[in-house]
Amino acid sequence: MLNRHMDEIIRESQLSGRVLGIRASYTPRRDPKTGEQFVSYGEFTGGVWANGLIKDDRQTVTIRARKAVIVGTGGHNGNPQFRAMFHPGGLEPSLTAKAWAWLGGPGRAADASGIIAGMNVGAGLDGMEQGYHNPSSRRITTVLGAMDVADLELPGAAHFPYRRAGGVNVGAAGFQHLIAVNQVGKRFFNEMRVTQQLGSSEYPQNGAIKKWNEYVQGDWRNCKPDAVKAVYNDNCAIDAALAINEGSQPPHFLPGPIWAIFDQAAVDRAQWNVKPPYTGDNGLFFKADTIEELAAAIRAGNEHQKVALTYLKETVDKWNSFVAKGADPDFERGPDAPMHAIATPPFYAARIIIEWHDSCGGLRINGKAQVLDMKGQVIPGLYAGGEATGAHLMHGLGKCCTHGYMAASNAVDERA
Repeated sequence: MLNRHMDEIIRESQLSGRVLGIRASYTPRRDPKTGEQFVSYGEFTGGVWANGLIKDDRQTVTIRARKAVIVGTGGHNGNPQFRAMFHPGGLEPSLTAKAWAWLGGPGRAADASGIIAGMNVGAGLDGMEQGYHNPSSRRITTVLGAMDVADLELPGAAHFPYRRAGGVNVGAAGFQHLIAVNQVGKRFFNEMRVTQQLGSSEYPQNGAIKKWNEYVQGDWRNCKPDAVKAVYNDNCAIDAALAINEGSQPPHFLPGPIWAIFDQAAVDRAQWNVKPPYTGDNGLFFKADTIEELAAAIRAGNEHQKVALTYLKETVDKWNSFVAKGADPDFERGPDAPMHAIATPPFYAARIIIEWHDSCGGLRINGKAQVLDMKGQVIPGLYAGGEATGAHLMHGLGKCCTHGYMAASNAVDERA
């Protein structure tokens, strides 16, 4: 049964007894321009639903589970309210989940729905710290001007109507041609380091980083300060990007989006293709003849830009003065890459995307993929896997296929 969103897990009573089934709402995806419903390949051909698929468009259905429910709804990295419970910067709505368009678009991608449904029947959580202290989980990407940077997607791809632009991948070295500013138009970090991920998921051993297959579990040297520091080395660019600023307003003091600012000379010098379909009418890319007009276009055209970029002209002028002197006293650029003035119209602004790449925390499960409550007891008839679960740093197919095998193998033995 496709086109359904699992809204609720039904248990004999809210916090006790067996899981009896689920409640799901009808949520077909439609082309945002034409309104035409997306249909999977082989789903509906010649008026016949294929391969046993059930056509059902009732607004809500309640489904009885004869044996068990397996939650495989994905993670929480697209849900600002859920993210904010574990990291205050997670409340910023301009942060995007990886594969945002593929996973359902606005309000649907990695929305924590399965995790929340489990919590509502007493499930505990696990591994929530991993998603917020692991540098690979959150990253500033090198793709500019596209909300979804999972891969290059162009017109003709099924989800392109949601993206509306493929994005311009400038690479880490391309940041030498621009400055990065926050929602009020101020620089916040050395642009040549803003996309760097210095943290490592490899394990310390004898005071040095070694590969996973050389790691000796339980060795006391794993806890030596220099070894621990080496693993958790980070340049804190995301923390700077998510810091409150003059535009952060109560009650949430959101930091707002961040922007790449560059000029026509940068486009020519780096040979960037800034024409459609790499850019588009998506509120993430702007062009103007003056910096003042560029700031006004961003303020008017981006849904997450809540304040004026008051300092943008001042910031560009200040940057150009640094270029003339050959030094950047604010953020020490210069030795790491050439510095280029932003002085040749037209001027450009492209959203720099902070991507919440993985969802590492979620429902607590045991070795059989059974969901545990907050006392560590099995919730009868409830299993989970993939990024809906926690304490498993692996992501993607490796995680969901392994958990799927574990959950299904054990769920078939449940009593009907």
